[in-house]
Amino acid sequence: MIPKIQLTKENLFKIVLRFGLLAIGGLLDGLGVAMQIKANWGPDPMSLFYDGIHQFFGITTGQAYNVVVFTFIALAIVINFRQLGFGTVIVPFFVKIGIDQGLNLMTFELSRVMNLVLLAAGIIVLALGVATIVVADMGKGAFDAFVLGVMDRLNTKYYKVRRPIDLIFLVGGIMMGGTFSATTVIIAFIIGPVISFAIDFFKKVVGNRLELSFVHDQDMAI
Repeated sequence: MIPKIQLTKENLFKIVLRFGLLAIGGLLDGLGVAMQIKANWGPDPMSLFYDGIHQFFGITTGQAYNVVVFTFIALAIVINFRQLGFGTVIVPFFVKIGIDQGLNLMTFELSRVMNLVLLAAGIIVLALGVATIVVADMGKGAFDAFVLGVMDRLNTKYYKVRRPIDLIFLVGGIMMGGTFSATTVIIAFIIGPVISFAIDFFKKVVGNRLELSFVHDQDMAI
């Protein structure tokens, strides 16, 4: 029997809270990308790719993000649509706002050292955003949905799918004029563990507080 969500006040509150976390997580995710790009030290490979598309096609970085995300959503549908969820489609709009508005607001100029601090802060903010989206548990991100779908199809490890894609992002971003430096390579190795730590921390803090209660058809029949 397919379980159904109980329409209780507690469940409705948790659903609204999850939507709120999706929005906050998306905005933080986008702001983290904007901070890395503004720092001008060379962002992570994926952000480098967004910046490259922005430079090459003359669209905003947020629009470039949406192009990449919806491409991965389309690919994930073909590979394994079960990896997708409501959040997969909704989050990109908030991330786009976070990127574009973040870059619009950060018109200040910083020293080279302070830009490095901004880069580090951007990585942390990005990790917090991703962790918040994961804790909301309303669907995997477009990129992860694609990677996990390929993993299932090929019966392989996450990093064996992720690394070639990061390499494509890295090379493609550089060829299109994105800002690149040695820190991009360093970030490629550290951003995964930072995000994993943030996710584990948030999960411990939230625990089962956002879990919804379900009712099964057989329970309704009693």
